[in-house]
Amino acid sequence: GGDNWLPTNGNVENAHLANFVVTSLVMDPSDPTHDTLYAATGEEGYNGGSGVPGGGIFRSSNGGSAWGRLELTDPRFFPQFSSISKVAVSKLIPPNNDQVILATTSIGLQRSVNGGAWVQVKPGRSYGVVFDPTNGSNAVAAVVEGSNSRVYWSSNAGETWGQATLDIRGEVVDF
Repeated sequence: GGDNWLPTNGNVENAHLANFVVTSLVMDPSDPTHDTLYAATGEEGYNGGSGVPGGGIFRSSNGGSAWGRLELTDPRFFPQFSSISKVAVSKLIPPNNDQVILATTSIGLQRSVNGGAWVQVKPGRSYGVVFDPTNGSNAVAAVVEGSNSRVYWSSNAGETWGQATLDIRGEVVDF
């Protein structure tokens, strides 16, 4: 879970985040000013409890003073975005300077390039995802398939995924 986030200027009406649980907050690694932030919202209910539905993924380009929803993540039209565990944003990827956003949801891992349409790239309840901070093409994700949790690796910015091999300590040794 998380806490409710309110804008520091008290302007709740324009923040869109006033009644949402923020489950993941990340800085855009390609923004040298560190002013571009992404917030994932909504939590799933666990062990019979009720979760707090979210409003999708929000972006701020001014350090969090104002937020706007990524249009294609409005859960009224795209219900997979009502509960997002994590969001990850890649560095700019050559040669086109594309930027990939990955989001973990209760139905699978979602992927968007440059804020466009979302595609489910890995089915199954996904809980964690990170990009390699030095190479925006490399990512790791945790996905539950049936009763098994698995770690997956991507070397093409989340377009395709292969299962990672883990050692006894749970560290990735091969992918």
